[in-house]
Amino acid sequence: MTKIYLYGALRKHCDNLPFVEMHAPTVKMAVEALSSRFGDGVKDIIKNNNWQITKKKYNKNRDTSIGEEEITAKHNAKSLHFYPVIEGAGKVGKIIAGVILVVVGVIYGIYTGEFHI
Repeated sequence: MTKIYLYGALRKHCDNLPFVEMHAPTVKMAVEALSSRFGDGVKDIIKNNNWQITKKKYNKNRDTSIGEEEITAKHNAKSLHFYPVIEGAGKVGKIIAGVILVVVGVIYGIYTGEFHI
């Protein structure tokens, strides 16, 4: 089981829970599990905002961010953290925005039936 920590609008949408424990061996599966439990609004929130996803609680001295190539890869993290990215965050914010675009593309493909797990 993975603890999925929620922040910002995502936390508000998910009944203000600080975290949810789910079977989520990939980030993509974590998003699908959240969407399944809390409705498609999860996908809308992710699509309409920029997110930084990390394997551990944020630490500016240690980068545990999940990159584009890791969205569909299995992780062995005990937790995932979904942080909203503040506008103007610089290079890291742009990278995370790219990662989120990939996630949204995969989710959209699954939602429309064009992509299968």
